[in-house]
Amino acid sequence: MAHAKLIRKPTAAVTDYFSTMKQIEAVLKQAGLPGSQTSLLAMHLAEIEEASKRYADLLDSLRADGGHGANGANDSVLDELVEIQVAVEHIVAHAKAVSKLLDKSIDVLDN
Repeated sequence: MAHAKLIRKPTAAVTDYFSTMKQIEAVLKQAGLPGSQTSLLAMHLAEIEEASKRYADLLDSLRADGGHGANGANDSVLDELVEIQVAVEHIVAHAKAVSKLLDKSIDVLDN
């Protein structure tokens, strides 16, 4: 049982993410999308939601900090802008992938 110590309980954020993904997947299946499309589409949509929350939190932090971080104004703003850039790139990557899937899904549901 030495391996049992390596397995951690999922955090609330991870549990929420998978719950959201499963909810989206269920709605897509109920709408009539084939199972082959629902899992991937649900994952991308859940990722966009999660990354968007992160993006909003980073903007709130940038506004609240006002450039007065421990490393000085410029370093603090630079750090926050880099984190915002990473969040935006994450959203864009999933948005590009989901766009094609949404086109296919809309075609399936429209017919």
